[in-house]
Amino acid sequence: MTTVVANLECMAADHRVTGESILCHTTKIYRIGDNLYGLCGDVMMALYVIEWLQGKRDKESLHKAIGIEQRSHITVMELSQQGLALIDGWGMRMPLLDKYFAIGSGAAAAYTDLRRGSSPQDAIRAACFVDEASGIHPDFPPQVEYLLPPELTKKRRGK
Repeated sequence: MTTVVANLECMAADHRVTGESILCHTTKIYRIGDNLYGLCGDVMMALYVIEWLQGKRDKESLHKAIGIEQRSHITVMELSQQGLALIDGWGMRMPLLDKYFAIGSGAAAAYTDLRRGSSPQDAIRAACFVDEASGIHPDFPPQVEYLLPPELTKKRRGK
């Protein structure tokens, strides 16, 4: 599976893709308009949800592309100006009240680190330490994307 974490400023993800005896690395966070989307579960199927969010598919073609049994194996986390939300393989969006959240097989470890005040990138590293399905490419740090550039975020907080 994977680990994706977000707070209201940024989203971080590991790189590892596992399943059917493959082990490879990819990026799992996509920017569409002003929003960030992190993929979890069946990454190949989650890419259909990304195409739908990009306007490349309508909901009917999304449902045709993803089998009913696979839809429960997809979670996409959204970070927007409105906050966090989860989107499933049906294309249903559930807004969250939480100020930070983690999804994937390493979510428990990452969430524990977030609750202790760690950054999303450090929470990803913690998850990779204990979850064999989460991992970071040896040549790259965890993927981190900011909703706004960090310098603008600091100005908004008055720093």
